[in-house]
Amino acid sequence: MLRDDILISACVYNISPDAQGAGTLERLAQNLGGTFRYWEILLAIPADAGEVWIQAFHGVPNLRLLRLRQGLGSYRQRTVLATEAIGDVVLIASADELDVLDICGMILDGHRMNSIVIGDRGKSTLLDAVFGVAGNSSGFHVNARFMQTIALPRGLLTRILNHPEQQLALRFPPRDHSIPIELYRSQANSSPRGHRHKLNSRLQLAQRLIVSSSPNVLLALSIASAFTALGGLIFLIYVVLVWIFHTPIQPGWVTTSAALAGSATFMGLVGLGLSTGMQKIINLLGHEERDDILEEIGNINVYSGINQDLNVHYDRGGAASMGAILAPADPKA
Repeated sequence: MLRDDILISACVYNISPDAQGAGTLERLAQNLGGTFRYWEILLAIPADAGEVWIQAFHGVPNLRLLRLRQGLGSYRQRTVLATEAIGDVVLIASADELDVLDICGMILDGHRMNSIVIGDRGKSTLLDAVFGVAGNSSGFHVNARFMQTIALPRGLLTRILNHPEQQLALRFPPRDHSIPIELYRSQANSSPRGHRHKLNSRLQLAQRLIVSSSPNVLLALSIASAFTALGGLIFLIYVVLVWIFHTPIQPGWVTTSAALAGSATFMGLVGLGLSTGMQKIINLLGHEERDDILEEIGNINVYSGINQDLNVHYDRGGAASMGAILAPADPKA
């Protein structure tokens, strides 16, 4: 029996308009249609996508094609798709991982346990452990075993989208005890598009982790600057007290020490002011634009067939008729 108590949104990116890509989406639609009654598929396509894209996926039911701005990275594409999804459970997946994971199982586990379910690659390297340490310092669960496919219940997705670093949070959930995470082991090894693509992805990840950890770095700089300014001020007071109450004093010691203390105090205050101001700027610039979608192409009705269940006759383009319910039964029938 099909599950008719939840609506599923499957968001897919990194796909090509060829027979292989169409077959991947058709298998996804078949799996969703065989488990759930109400579902949709959102597909990110480039801004210059033409009729080839529409023709390639015309046979996929319940499909929404979202034409996105040129130059959006994969993390930004994931965020846009998740924002446009309307499902109770939202699946975000890279096209090359759809055939190595039990998509419906991930969705059902996420709904049943009300937790984020992430595909588990099952292997990692020493370099990935370094990324994990960097990710943990930035406040995210970074693990090389995490695949790009993730299932999120609506409530947790809303929290992720409200996160200041929503793009990174959709890839690696924040380290928050109120956001449970479950791993779902892949059925086979998923291979990225080659060693070069894998290296580029990791370099981009390292750059994003460094940028996202800037608030913590600025916080540490603020604390260090405050202690430096305080130490310089205390030393300056000490120099003044020695100059007043202690004699004799080595010639030049007072001026040299006062200059050092004043410099330390000044540099500490400058560092504290700059780091605090930069933290404020980061908070003010944390809001992102919402104009990444150029056009939506689709003809979708996830509730098709509900009129037969309710015994309602529906004329396409006209008004629904309740005759099947209100009209008296034909005695000759």
